[in-house]
Amino acid sequence: MKDSPIWIKAATGVLDIVECFFDNVYSNSLICVYGPTGSGKTALLQRIEKTFGGEKVLRVGVESLTQDLVSALESGNKTKFLHKYLDKSCLLIDNLWLLKNRKSTATEIISMLAKRIRGGGLTILTSDIPQQEWNEKNIMIADLLASAQSITLNPDV
Repeated sequence: MKDSPIWIKAATGVLDIVECFFDNVYSNSLICVYGPTGSGKTALLQRIEKTFGGEKVLRVGVESLTQDLVSALESGNKTKFLHKYLDKSCLLIDNLWLLKNRKSTATEIISMLAKRIRGGGLTILTSDIPQQEWNEKNIMIADLLASAQSITLNPDV
């Protein structure tokens, strides 16, 4: 059973948050960071990448991920795409909400994420859309996020 959501004021404790992601508690996990635009989601991913980066961390926006997927499908080289995103210890994906109306793209990305979750490693996603609203936007993403530890950045706390 997943833990209850964690509420965080974005302006404080960012390094502590980043370090907790790499504790054994969170290894082999799926985490989704929610919050309104400007709450610090992207800054948090940038800090994680900067602090723990190198060969083991990959940070990518949904737009770039989608472009990589389309290129792989067009060239018939989906294996290379999968290796790029499955072989990292930590995958950071920003702006998941951009998939809300892209059902076929979301299906492919969710398939890759499911393989990643089964294979281990830490995956951190960000979304402007709260978890409960995904049921109305894209049920496949809602199902994926139901298994995620959720963290909400709330600048008003």
